[in-house]
Amino acid sequence: MRFAPLFLSTLLCVSAAYADNGSDALLIIRFNQKHVYFDKALATAVQSVEKAKPGSVYNVVSYTPPSIQDAQANLQAVTQQMQALGIPGSRIESSSQPSDEVKSQEIRIFVE
Repeated sequence: MRFAPLFLSTLLCVSAAYADNGSDALLIIRFNQKHVYFDKALATAVQSVEKAKPGSVYNVVSYTPPSIQDAQANLQAVTQQMQALGIPGSRIESSSQPSDEVKSQEIRIFVE
């Protein structure tokens, strides 16, 4: 089952259309300002997955431009919020990788 990805950016702009690059990410959170309010979009995305495919494993990947040294806090905030939504840590895999293709940190959530 494929889920339409949600994109989250500066003013909580959420779209249910696929990314131009064909990404299969359920949700993309762009940390391109000091405060990004992703809680509601994350809750909506997680609830839709759990309703359609209970017990899914989530792969949470942080992509950061080389200029950002420490982006772990945002990644941790997203995974902690997922746990607060009832997803056990054993079903959340997280990783970080540098990317020249992003201008600010992006956290992409994939469903396995």
